[in-house]
Amino acid sequence: MKANQKMKRSVHVSFVPDEEIGGQTGMKIFVESEDFRKLNVGCALDEGIASPDESFHFFYGERSLWHVFIHCMGTPGHGSLLHDDTAGEKIAIVIEKFMARRAEEKKKLKDNPNLTVGD
Repeated sequence: MKANQKMKRSVHVSFVPDEEIGGQTGMKIFVESEDFRKLNVGCALDEGIASPDESFHFFYGERSLWHVFIHCMGTPGHGSLLHDDTAGEKIAIVIEKFMARRAEEKKKLKDNPNLTVGD
């Protein structure tokens, strides 16, 4: 945007405390209010990712959230009995794979200066 440029519409910025937990107790209530309707919002943007500096990167729609639920069944019993084939042993394997993938992605960022957080 150029200096002293007049926008065709008002630009409203909202900061709500519950964005990371789904917006049910902050943004949802706000968008259902008369105050929000009076703003006549034409579109909405999300900041997308955290920034390591003072800049903001905006995204709209190309990112999506995935919720992953993992259900591990295993031999039940008290932890002091050290049973084999427990749910804890099984989930540990899954977590190890997630952490290995995370390490690979961190290495990609470290090894390639052209990549940034979110690439």
